[in-house]
Amino acid sequence: MFQMVMVFIGLSLDNFVGMMHVASRIKGMNEAKFARDAGIFAFTSAAMLSLGYLVSLIIEPRVPDGSFQLFVASQLIIINGILIILRGWFKKNMEEKLDKQWNQKKLCQMAVITNIDTFFVALAFALLGLPYFFGLILSFGVSFLAVMLALNIGYRYGSQFEKQISCFGGILIVLFGFWIMHVSVIIKLM
Repeated sequence: MFQMVMVFIGLSLDNFVGMMHVASRIKGMNEAKFARDAGIFAFTSAAMLSLGYLVSLIIEPRVPDGSFQLFVASQLIIINGILIILRGWFKKNMEEKLDKQWNQKKLCQMAVITNIDTFFVALAFALLGLPYFFGLILSFGVSFLAVMLALNIGYRYGSQFEKQISCFGGILIVLFGFWIMHVSVIIKLM
């Protein structure tokens, strides 16, 4: 379960970076609006997790044996982490100027785009046999807290460390992907 928590923290750092940047460019926000926006991200994360578990019901019977399922699951997690690292590494520093056209539609689009990786990680967790409801609560809770914190920090202090935070989140995911592969696949083969 510890690995699952760390992977969700890594995933939420991706949301954290995006929303920290957004908050640095908008005006007129308050705690209620922060909570609303964090709730949108949290519900989107939970929906993507649910979709990943649902798709696993279709895929799982077609995967030959348990060891291969575990290998595929760990590879999905590692690839996700690498993509987050690369996205963070090559991200250009954005100017923090007022975005007068930011609205709820853009927020929802951003929530879906930044939670696509949650879908693939959920698929991996389902193949690993990790409990759905624990993942659902974890996904919702970690996303909500990360986005609330990001909005508060970005609104007050700007988004100066977004590259480092994004890369750190990806590194967490990769490390725990390798750990899962080691524990679940390599040790079972010995």
